[in-house]
Amino acid sequence: MKNLLIVDDDPILRELLVKELERVRYSCIEAGHAVEAWEKICSNSVDCVISDLAMTEGSGFDLIKRIKSNEATEDIPIIIISGVLDFSIDKAREMGADHLLIKPFLIDDLTRVITGLE
Repeated sequence: MKNLLIVDDDPILRELLVKELERVRYSCIEAGHAVEAWEKICSNSVDCVISDLAMTEGSGFDLIKRIKSNEATEDIPIIIISGVLDFSIDKAREMGADHLLIKPFLIDDLTRVITGLE
């Protein structure tokens, strides 16, 4: 798994994630919202999506639904990163996500999750 799509409407968090993930040899593409993320998925090779849930211009929920309902993208692993404290891994999996990290999280935790999905 080499090509990651980072989806979050917080540009500072996106920049930090990209910097840290590229440091450990992942290639990263960024999107600031779900609509832009779908466009990036359709025009790039994406091996894993790391997405927030609450964003402008389409939520992470919408993005996950779209990814999982499309035959060409349904097998792309999805990691949810969210500040919603009452959101559970079971709820994330019901939606089609493979893993959930609650913000704030350690970059080491994220890289362990990515490695576990490879």
